[in-house]
Amino acid sequence: MSDPEAVVQQHIDAWNAHDADADPWSEDAVFTTPDGTELNGRDEVLGFGRSFWTAFPDSRLEVVTRIAEGNIVMTEGRLIGTHDGPLATPDGEVPATGRTLDVGWMCVQEVRGDEVISENLYFNQLQFLGQLGLLEDAAT
Repeated sequence: MSDPEAVVQQHIDAWNAHDADADPWSEDAVFTTPDGTELNGRDEVLGFGRSFWTAFPDSRLEVVTRIAEGNIVMTEGRLIGTHDGPLATPDGEVPATGRTLDVGWMCVQEVRGDEVISENLYFNQLQFLGQLGLLEDAAT
């Protein structure tokens, strides 16, 4: 039997290394973004991560708290990085602002064997936009 916490830590380590090949997403993964968009399959999920790696090339995830029950792992942490590249969004690219980001996040992941099969990600989108200096732009 696998260790779900270890699988989630493998995911975080792969994120921090910006190494999609090492990320343990399953081929049938389902990922829900903070705005409710559902991404289906390993390629779509990794595409979301790659967009952040492009926008925040020095980004890293820091874990604050982790709770596991069976094959469900809940993690609270911080995303830290500098917005030095374009951020792909459903509304188009957001050019680099050069600003530092330090945003709290939380996710609930389901693990099957040695793979992550689902994640619901939550973070304060207003805090995210505010730290990047984009709230005034969003209101106009």
